[in-house]
Amino acid sequence: MFGSVGQRLYLSAGLPLVLAVVVLLFQVTGNYRDLQEADRVERIAELVVSLGDFVHESQTERGASSGFLGSGGAKFGAELAAQRLKTDPAREALLACLEGTDLAFLGEDFGGQVTEIIGRLDALAGLRDQVDAQAIKAPEAVAEYTRTHTLILTSIEAAVRRIGDGVLAKEAYTYASFIQGKERAGLERATLSNTFSAGQFPPGLYERFVTLVAEQGTYLRAFESLAQPAQIAYYEERLQRPEAREVERMRAIAMEKAAEGDFGVDSVEWFKASTARIDLLKEVENHLVGDLRAGVAALHDGAVRAMLSLVLSAAVAVALVVFVVGISARSLLRPLGEAVAFARKIQEGD
Repeated sequence: MFGSVGQRLYLSAGLPLVLAVVVLLFQVTGNYRDLQEADRVERIAELVVSLGDFVHESQTERGASSGFLGSGGAKFGAELAAQRLKTDPAREALLACLEGTDLAFLGEDFGGQVTEIIGRLDALAGLRDQVDAQAIKAPEAVAEYTRTHTLILTSIEAAVRRIGDGVLAKEAYTYASFIQGKERAGLERATLSNTFSAGQFPPGLYERFVTLVAEQGTYLRAFESLAQPAQIAYYEERLQRPEAREVERMRAIAMEKAAEGDFGVDSVEWFKASTARIDLLKEVENHLVGDLRAGVAALHDGAVRAMLSLVLSAAVAVALVVFVVGISARSLLRPLGEAVAFARKIQEGD
């Protein structure tokens, strides 16, 4: 009898407890999805960093290759050799990231882009051989490097589109707009390295130069429209430095003397000045990456804390229910047992 009463008490508490567990499971499932999303965003962020680091070094190699070819091998030999030593580690790091990171969640189309990027990274040695042998013209070499960069920048944009968190998605798009502008700065460096080496604009290259300057401005204005005030201030402070102003001075000379040539600008000095400015842009890029990584870490930590808090709360709630039901059962069964025992004594004539 007493057992059946206790069992009924536990059963009466069991139904709401089961319902609570079901609700809990739904909440845990939602939190687990948040945690998975945080892990995916973390992988995207690390991929984007590896892609961006390689593009930065490859941009400099492109510019040095253009100057080397434009001068017929008379200039930029040392600069090109030194830059390749910087590009190679970035290339190896990118290959390790692409081949060692599970990116299946980005879809088959992205997998195809990854395969194409790896193919172009493997083909870099052949392009270098052509440059060394003066077996390729400067515009063609620049175009080959640029195809690789365009593919990588396109893949970055495709990856950041898969970020579900609104705040982090904006951070990622801010970064993507900025590096598109930085790529145009790299192309400008390569274009004028060739032009200043040759002493004149080759056919069609002036129009390309003007277009690059315009596109660079467009992407950097897009960046500013998306960036946080602190990010804009960081960027604008670097634009005021002498390295950036020197590039503007040389750029103005190229535009003013486009028709007659004879610029009076040494191509190596232009390359150094433009590289110094792009290194400042790289500082901004790294700053944006730092903000993105901080946001990713906050998202991941928040998802982990929410999961742990939910599981702990559920464990405490279940333990509390069991404890309360146990106390209630004992408080009810003890006097009931005493009453039954007393009744038996009366029945037995005690």
